[in-house]
Amino acid sequence: MGRLITKKNYNQIREAQHQSYFSGIHRGRVEAVHVDKGTVEVRMDGLPSIQEVTIPLLGLSLPYPKDSNDKTYMTSSSWGRYIPQVGDMLLIGFNSNGEAYALGYHAVFYPGMKYLDDQREAKGGIGWGEASGKKVQSGDWDFKSSRGCSFYMGYDAKLSSGSHSIEINKTQGDVTLTSPLVQDRYGEAGVRRKGQARRFLTPVDPAETNIFSIIPGNSPKIAQESYDVVSYGTVLGVPIELSRIHHGEVVDETTKTVMVPAINTSLKPLVLMVGTGIRMLHSVKDPAGVTDFYVSAIDDLGNYGVSAPTAVGFQWMTPAATWQTDNLNTIHNSTGTYSLTSPAITLTGATSITLSGGTISVTGTTSATITAPTISALGTVILGATGGLPVAKLSPAFIGFWTAYFTAAAAAWAKLAAEVTIPTSSASCTTAGTAAGAMVSLLGTAAATTTTAM
Repeated sequence: MGRLITKKNYNQIREAQHQSYFSGIHRGRVEAVHVDKGTVEVRMDGLPSIQEVTIPLLGLSLPYPKDSNDKTYMTSSSWGRYIPQVGDMLLIGFNSNGEAYALGYHAVFYPGMKYLDDQREAKGGIGWGEASGKKVQSGDWDFKSSRGCSFYMGYDAKLSSGSHSIEINKTQGDVTLTSPLVQDRYGEAGVRRKGQARRFLTPVDPAETNIFSIIPGNSPKIAQESYDVVSYGTVLGVPIELSRIHHGEVVDETTKTVMVPAINTSLKPLVLMVGTGIRMLHSVKDPAGVTDFYVSAIDDLGNYGVSAPTAVGFQWMTPAATWQTDNLNTIHNSTGTYSLTSPAITLTGATSITLSGGTISVTGTTSATITAPTISALGTVILGATGGLPVAKLSPAFIGFWTAYFTAAAAAWAKLAAEVTIPTSSASCTTAGTAAGAMVSLLGTAAATTTTAM
């Protein structure tokens, strides 16, 4: 048999080639990813063989336990990792034993990323460069995941996921949070939500259900709301609500639909409302979170209502303010005392003011004026003051007329008493004359205090 004819120094040349290959860095394309093991299968450029190598990491730290009883050492671990995708290019090197290691990533596609970004400029780009509204410079950090999340740190900072983002703008000095629904969960069970109205219809629902607007012309838009509910947590997981501030298209938390006054008449402030939806609702509940101690509401027509069935006092302290109320009808129902105290009280009625039943007291330190075409009082009306002085202000002409009348009457009764010879008749005439004289005296006293016509 013949033998393989080799070139001169073949073994030496082959060994040199191996040394050159295993001493260099090579490109490899990812063909499979094993996330659980943290490895990828890589096909080396120009070679049919596949190497399985550990995923290159930005960093991974797992400190040693402090002692044999340390069961929490793993909570101090830290890492920065990117999970490669099939098709990614890695840089592969070898150790002295010929074992392959992934040293990092090769940016073979970098020049083409701008082209791809420009191609989708009309749709906002792909998040790479200027076509996407981003201009990276030296020292900036820019990250993006294959499933649509990105994190950019340059002059400003932006964290985004799809249509949701948080942008920290150093130039404007503000932070902008953008999302169809923004919510905070604070304290034990407090919730603050702004944006789309959504609710879990049952406790076991995997996701919230959209609540649609009932505003004419808005269909099929999702209702918009803003609310803040302060609650305590419980061991059963059902929060105890203390207070609520709800604006927008207010949602009925029982039916999980937009609140309508005609349907939700169990809330007292809604009874007289005629709108088609509630735009504001404030409430305060009892310590058990069951009974409404206070509810105020405004519907989409501006109708306003307040209910506080257990309240013992409502007070407005505005000592320097001018209050003006313009309305069609006003009804005050008081089971106790209704009191008005002021240096001057003026009641002006278009047609009539009717006072009926009970006792009505009007007290003024200077004057109390009631001006109306008709003033009607059903019951006993007493005009007078301590000492018998009248409180009614009569015109001088009116007093003068009746003074003259009673003066003449007193004189006539006195003359008649002198002419009558029957003693009993004469005494009666004298009594009538005395009464007429007393009226003259009383009218004289009234004339001294009268300045304004009644």
